[in-house]
Amino acid sequence: MMDKKDLEKFISYELHELCWRNKYPIDENIAVWSFLNALENNNFKINKKKDPFEIFYVVSCDNKHHELSAPISIKEILEGWKRTPKASLNALYDSIYLVIDRLQENIIGVFPYRKNISEEMSDILDKERNVKGKIIRESMEKEMLFYFEKYQEDVLKPSDIDYKSPFHSGILNNLIKSDIISLDRINEAIYTSYIKMGEDVLHFTNAYFSINFLKKGIIPPDDHIISEANVLDYVWAVYLLKLANLKNYEIKYTKEDFKEDDCILQRAYELGWDILEPMSLKK
Repeated sequence: MMDKKDLEKFISYELHELCWRNKYPIDENIAVWSFLNALENNNFKINKKKDPFEIFYVVSCDNKHHELSAPISIKEILEGWKRTPKASLNALYDSIYLVIDRLQENIIGVFPYRKNISEEMSDILDKERNVKGKIIRESMEKEMLFYFEKYQEDVLKPSDIDYKSPFHSGILNNLIKSDIISLDRINEAIYTSYIKMGEDVLHFTNAYFSINFLKKGIIPPDDHIISEANVLDYVWAVYLLKLANLKNYEIKYTKEDFKEDDCILQRAYELGWDILEPMSLKK
């Protein structure tokens, strides 16, 4: 059986992936908290008393410990290398390497242009950059997922989160209340698909039959199965279109792009993330 919590978890993960793919900006407080927490989870020390923050990290080589430090401001955290929109997950990923590079410039300053750095030290610095960057990103993603699970679409800009109050997804709640997403029809479809799995001639159904049943309750042909994957494609499609309207995200296709028997919901079901345009740097 699938319940509302299952749908919330599914949507949270998909929203996180959507932000990576389409470079959508997120709430700036959440962006900064996730970034700093990811650093602290990986043995970086941070002086947060004032902006810019001071980041500290220790590198060991030749039985010596080199304490590195580098500043980074909130603005720099949010902008990264200014290749993607401010407060996008992509910009935060760039900022991870911005911090690592600044810390390594510190030790390079001790050994100008690396001329006097041992081969071992050079290898350590290169490895630290590659390995730490990946580990910090994974840690930051875990932090982000916590917020997406808690606040869902309100993580994305524009957002106005009241961190002291319980949050309930406006989009998902409204879709369930309006019966566009029906837990009864969802579970009927999944249960029926399990029952029919043993039959010889079956087809995993298409967008048309899935939408007709899950939205309107119209029973598909006997030889069609509406699987759990079909269900989640439908849920994500209706959610995406509501999200695009709420956040003013650009949809790739207009009515003129569709065939007579096509509809925007069917195209969203078929394309998923790709129904929306990635955000440009100018935005």
